[in-house]
Amino acid sequence: MEESVVKGLPAPRKLLDHKLKPTRTTPRPKVAMLVTGDLDPGSFKFLDTLHIREEVTYITTSSSQIEDVGAHVERATVVSAESFLRQYESKSYDALFIPGQQGEPQCQQSTCSTIVQTLYDDHREIIATGSGRLLIISTGLTSSRRISSISVEVSGGRTHSRARGNTDSTPENDGPLWEDIEIIRDGYLWTASSAEKTLTSLAFLFKAAWKGDMACSVFPVHSRRPLRDDGGQDDTPSSSSPPSTDAATELADKIAETPLSEAENLPSSVTQFAVRLGLEGFVSSCNLLMLTLLSVFPDNAKFKVLMDAIDGRALELVWHYSAQRPALPWDAPSEDEIEKWEKASQNAEWYPSIEDLGDTLESVKVRMRLDDENWTLPPYSLAGAISMAIDAGWENEAHLWLSSLVRTATPDVWSAQLEHWPKVVKLAINGVVAEATGRSSDDAERDAAIVRRALLSFPETSAAVEEQRHSIAQRVSLAPLPSLLPMLDVLKWDQDEKLLKPPASPSAIHKAEVRLGVQLPEDYKQFLQLSNGLGPTTVNRPGLKPVEQLLWEDPDRLGLEWFHVDLGCNVHSSPNVKLPKPGRVLMLSDDHSEESMWLVEPGFVSEAIHALKGHDQSDDALDPSGWRLVVFIAWSPEIIWPKSFRAYIEDLAKDAHRKAGAMPVFEHETLQSRL
Repeated sequence: MEESVVKGLPAPRKLLDHKLKPTRTTPRPKVAMLVTGDLDPGSFKFLDTLHIREEVTYITTSSSQIEDVGAHVERATVVSAESFLRQYESKSYDALFIPGQQGEPQCQQSTCSTIVQTLYDDHREIIATGSGRLLIISTGLTSSRRISSISVEVSGGRTHSRARGNTDSTPENDGPLWEDIEIIRDGYLWTASSAEKTLTSLAFLFKAAWKGDMACSVFPVHSRRPLRDDGGQDDTPSSSSPPSTDAATELADKIAETPLSEAENLPSSVTQFAVRLGLEGFVSSCNLLMLTLLSVFPDNAKFKVLMDAIDGRALELVWHYSAQRPALPWDAPSEDEIEKWEKASQNAEWYPSIEDLGDTLESVKVRMRLDDENWTLPPYSLAGAISMAIDAGWENEAHLWLSSLVRTATPDVWSAQLEHWPKVVKLAINGVVAEATGRSSDDAERDAAIVRRALLSFPETSAAVEEQRHSIAQRVSLAPLPSLLPMLDVLKWDQDEKLLKPPASPSAIHKAEVRLGVQLPEDYKQFLQLSNGLGPTTVNRPGLKPVEQLLWEDPDRLGLEWFHVDLGCNVHSSPNVKLPKPGRVLMLSDDHSEESMWLVEPGFVSEAIHALKGHDQSDDALDPSGWRLVVFIAWSPEIIWPKSFRAYIEDLAKDAHRKAGAMPVFEHETLQSRL
């Protein structure tokens, strides 16, 4: 490409407000600048913020423009417009910059339009500022596009002012949509005013987009919102209002209205509310709710699973930084664990390097200033940006952005975002979140008391539920099989008349045993004499074949080549345990069910017990010997090993009780009366 290097004065000005200068190895965008007239010295603010004034290719259309470039750039690469078009190489530039000029334009309209169109067709970014915006309008690329109209006299198209709320739009006018917004990005087109502050902001935004730190092709995002009939923007808030005591009342009402069968869902809802209190800095109120939960729902194992989830991590961070962790039946996370949490969040969000942190924060600062109605900053979360600000010592920005997040996002969103960033939680509990939500310490105490009373007044506490379940399990275990089976009918599908089948005759059972060459388990034979098979159930358990259809099956041919007899002990990873692999199983489930159930012969069970006995397996896990039942659900990670067929029916009876909501009186109904 024909080009020349010219010298001139003055040298490029040094930026005073650029917090972090790039190193020599920092990659920089390749930019061509289209000179359309007498240069406005202020336009170089965009190039200087990117540190590329002397790296830009200057495209000129007259000899006077070459001298003009030389007056502003000490060493400049200059090329004529015609030469640029002849020798343009695809992807040789990242962007075309078209700054405003002083006075009238001095370029051939067709030539300049061709340059713009060429780079646009090559998916290069087109950046027009000041009066340079008028040039891209003439290319026709801006039809129905949003264009910044600040400080430029516009005509044609439609005009829209957020401040004035007026829009001039006619159906036949398909020109640009002018908006008095400082900077607009619409696809590959960037438009902005020529004010120095705007050009600095534009440079940071462009660099963020060039590096992939702006995962959106429209900016500001809210400029894409539909217009109201009166011409203004739709001002419907995108999130709920700040938390209030109504949230506590709503939660208390939810607790009071929760049926016994759904009581296990309450700890999650209450924990989420406690998390909000903790992040607001009201740790005592938070702890009051969590300790009440533990007393009402004392199943520590299940509670620990809850605490390992998203809300639990937030609570652990609140307790860590407030030093107000209550006495809990599990250990607090170590400093190393908390550091790993933060590293994982940084890796998930492409956390910038130290060299890039300043530029990234500058772009976030611009995005927050110009798009304050949008709290998402893809690929970053706003909480992640707040963590960056804390790392960089931008205390004011961290405070302001955290307040913005809490004010504009729903409580479940902002609390979930904060959970990932330990340093942000530390900032949050120092009053920043409470200031944004407007909740006082008195409010927090009152809200915690409202929810606590509801928990303590819950008709059935977890302890009571567990006691009732234990009572039901005892009654089920003592009930005769003819009394248990009628309960199962509530597990049938609506289209089926009955779950149970007519009984098998003793002779049919005997013929099957002769044909199979084994004595079937006694409890299974008792079942067959009451119901010869079972229909499909609604609780992910298979339908069962009649005894006449029982066959030995090869596990490998059934796709069960992985199956070993481990009795549910899950020791496959141990090289010292040699588990038996049966060559045949007795398939009890019918061919129409997605789930499978089979019997394993006593010989394989005894072999497995012998293999497992010296490897810390309890007698309860290994007993009894004899036939063992296996239930396999393809989408479940584990298989189920009921102790016996009777135990399997008991589990179905408990499922039936939960679905029916009440335990029938066994003495009042027997299988014979149902059949």
